[in-house]
Amino acid sequence: MIGGLVGNGVNMCAITDHDVFDFVLYQRLKAEETAANCIKKVLPGVEFTVAFSDFGGKGTSVHVDTVFDDADKDIAKRIASAIPVRNGKADYDEACSFSEQRYWDIIRKVDASVVLIAHQKNSLSSSNRPRKDDANSVGGEGFNEFLFMDYFEADEYLEP
Repeated sequence: MIGGLVGNGVNMCAITDHDVFDFVLYQRLKAEETAANCIKKVLPGVEFTVAFSDFGGKGTSVHVDTVFDDADKDIAKRIASAIPVRNGKADYDEACSFSEQRYWDIIRKVDASVVLIAHQKNSLSSSNRPRKDDANSVGGEGFNEFLFMDYFEADEYLEP
Protein backbone atom coordinates (compact mmCIF):
# COMPACT_ATOMS: atom_id res chain seq x y z
CA MET A 1 0.00 0.00 0.00
CA ILE A 2 2.78 2.42 0.91
CA GLY A 3 4.54 1.77 -2.39
CA GLY A 4 1.33 2.45 -4.31
CA LEU A 5 0.70 5.71 -2.49
CA VAL A 6 4.26 6.97 -2.90
CA GLY A 7 4.43 5.74 -6.51
CA ASN A 8 1.34 7.79 -7.35
CA GLY A 9 2.68 10.94 -5.71
CA VAL A 10 0.34 10.80 -2.70
CA ASN A 11 1.99 12.50 0.26
CA MET A 12 -1.00 12.76 2.60
CA CYS A 13 -3.61 10.09 3.30
CA ALA A 14 -6.31 8.77 5.61
CA ILE A 15 -7.41 5.16 5.48
CA THR A 16 -11.15 5.12 6.18
CA ASP A 17 -12.48 1.58 6.56
CA HIS A 18 -16.26 1.07 6.84
CA ASP A 19 -17.46 1.64 10.40
CA VAL A 20 -14.25 0.42 12.06
CA PHE A 21 -10.87 1.87 12.96
CA ASP A 22 -7.84 -0.36 12.48
CA PHE A 23 -5.43 0.89 15.14
CA VAL A 24 -2.58 -1.39 13.96
CA LEU A 25 -2.85 -0.28 10.31
CA TYR A 26 -2.95 3.36 11.39
CA GLN A 27 0.19 2.91 13.52
CA ARG A 28 2.02 1.19 10.63
CA LEU A 29 1.12 4.00 8.23
CA LYS A 30 1.92 6.65 10.82
CA ALA A 31 5.43 5.20 11.14
CA GLU A 32 5.94 5.99 7.43
CA GLU A 33 5.70 9.73 8.15
CA THR A 34 9.28 9.68 9.35
CA ALA A 35 10.65 7.63 6.44
CA ALA A 36 12.66 9.54 3.83
CA ASN A 37 10.86 10.25 0.52
CA CYS A 38 7.62 8.82 1.79
CA ILE A 39 4.24 9.93 3.09
CA LYS A 40 4.34 13.32 4.80
CA LYS A 41 1.06 13.03 6.75
CA VAL A 42 -1.22 10.15 7.78
CA LEU A 43 -4.52 11.13 9.37
CA PRO A 44 -6.85 8.79 11.28
CA GLY A 45 -10.29 8.29 9.81
CA VAL A 46 -13.41 6.12 9.55
CA GLU A 47 -16.00 5.79 6.81
CA PHE A 48 -19.22 5.74 8.82
CA THR A 49 -22.53 4.51 7.42
CA VAL A 50 -25.03 7.07 8.72
CA ALA A 51 -28.83 6.97 8.39
CA PHE A 52 -30.17 10.48 7.81
CA SER A 53 -33.86 10.76 8.71
CA ASP A 54 -34.22 14.44 7.77
CA PHE A 55 -34.54 13.69 4.06
CA GLY A 56 -38.19 12.73 3.70
CA GLY A 57 -38.10 10.66 6.90
CA LYS A 58 -36.87 7.60 5.05
CA GLY A 59 -33.59 7.07 6.90
CA THR A 60 -31.37 7.23 3.84
CA SER A 61 -27.90 5.82 4.51
CA VAL A 62 -24.87 7.77 3.36
CA HIS A 63 -21.18 6.95 3.78
CA VAL A 64 -19.54 9.80 5.66
CA ASP A 65 -15.75 9.78 5.52
CA THR A 66 -14.68 11.25 8.84
CA VAL A 67 -11.07 12.37 9.05
CA PHE A 68 -9.78 13.37 12.48
CA ASP A 69 -7.15 15.91 13.53
CA ASP A 70 -4.24 13.97 15.01
CA ALA A 71 -2.67 16.79 17.04
CA ASP A 72 -3.51 14.78 20.17
CA LYS A 73 -1.31 11.66 20.32
CA ASP A 74 -4.09 9.64 21.99
CA ILE A 75 -6.61 10.27 19.20
CA ALA A 76 -6.28 6.79 17.67
CA LYS A 77 -7.10 5.11 20.96
CA ARG A 78 -10.14 7.35 21.47
CA ILE A 79 -11.44 6.61 17.97
CA ALA A 80 -11.07 2.87 18.48
CA SER A 81 -12.87 2.97 21.84
CA ALA A 82 -15.66 5.34 20.69
CA ILE A 83 -17.05 3.07 17.97
CA PRO A 84 -19.58 0.63 19.46
CA VAL A 85 -18.71 -2.96 18.53
CA ARG A 86 -20.54 -6.23 19.16
CA ASN A 87 -19.16 -9.62 18.14
CA GLY A 88 -16.31 -7.95 16.24
CA LYS A 89 -18.60 -5.80 14.05
CA ALA A 90 -20.05 -2.31 14.26
CA ASP A 91 -23.01 -2.24 16.65
CA TYR A 92 -25.51 -0.25 14.57
CA ASP A 93 -28.64 1.21 16.09
CA GLU A 94 -30.51 1.40 12.73
CA ALA A 95 -30.46 -1.72 10.54
CA CYS A 96 -27.05 -1.51 8.81
CA SER A 97 -26.26 2.09 9.82
CA PHE A 98 -25.59 4.36 12.73
CA SER A 99 -28.37 6.87 13.34
CA GLU A 100 -27.29 10.46 12.85
CA GLN A 101 -27.62 10.98 16.62
CA ARG A 102 -25.38 8.01 17.42
CA TYR A 103 -22.84 9.15 14.82
CA TRP A 104 -22.61 12.56 16.49
CA ASP A 105 -22.34 10.87 19.90
CA ILE A 106 -19.29 8.95 18.59
CA ILE A 107 -17.75 12.16 17.21
CA ARG A 108 -18.29 13.95 20.54
CA LYS A 109 -16.74 11.02 22.42
CA VAL A 110 -13.60 11.19 20.26
CA ASP A 111 -13.40 14.93 21.02
CA ALA A 112 -11.26 16.12 18.11
CA SER A 113 -11.67 18.39 15.12
CA VAL A 114 -12.95 16.55 12.06
CA VAL A 115 -13.43 16.93 8.32
CA LEU A 116 -16.67 15.30 7.17
CA ILE A 117 -17.05 14.11 3.59
CA ALA A 118 -20.44 12.82 2.47
CA HIS A 119 -18.88 10.90 -0.36
CA GLN A 120 -20.35 10.21 -3.72
CA LYS A 121 -19.41 7.76 -6.42
CA ASN A 122 -20.51 10.06 -9.23
CA SER A 123 -19.62 13.70 -9.81
CA LEU A 124 -22.11 16.56 -9.42
CA SER A 125 -22.55 16.67 -13.19
CA SER A 126 -22.78 12.91 -13.66
CA SER A 127 -25.83 11.60 -15.46
CA ASN A 128 -25.57 8.26 -13.67
CA ARG A 129 -28.15 7.38 -11.05
CA PRO A 130 -27.16 7.66 -7.39
CA ARG A 131 -25.74 4.47 -5.95
CA LYS A 132 -26.39 2.89 -2.58
CA ASP A 133 -25.05 4.93 0.37
CA ASP A 134 -24.03 7.73 -2.00
CA ALA A 135 -24.48 11.40 -1.02
CA ASN A 136 -26.69 11.83 -4.09
CA SER A 137 -29.11 9.18 -2.77
CA VAL A 138 -30.74 11.74 -0.44
CA GLY A 139 -32.07 13.71 -3.43
CA GLY A 140 -31.22 17.16 -4.71
CA GLU A 141 -32.51 19.13 -1.74
CA GLY A 142 -30.74 16.86 0.76
CA PHE A 143 -27.52 16.90 -1.24
CA ASN A 144 -27.54 20.70 -1.25
CA GLU A 145 -27.87 20.61 2.54
CA PHE A 146 -24.70 18.52 2.69
CA LEU A 147 -22.88 21.10 0.57
CA PHE A 148 -23.87 23.97 2.83
CA MET A 149 -23.54 22.26 6.21
CA ASP A 150 -20.59 20.34 7.63
CA TYR A 151 -20.03 18.16 4.57
CA PHE A 152 -18.42 18.70 1.21
CA GLU A 153 -17.96 16.79 -2.02
CA ALA A 154 -15.19 14.26 -2.50
CA ASP A 155 -14.79 11.37 -4.86
CA GLU A 156 -13.82 7.90 -3.70
CA TYR A 157 -10.84 6.19 -5.26
CA LEU A 158 -10.17 2.52 -4.68
CA GLU A 159 -6.80 0.89 -5.09
CA PRO A 160 -7.10 -1.98 -7.62
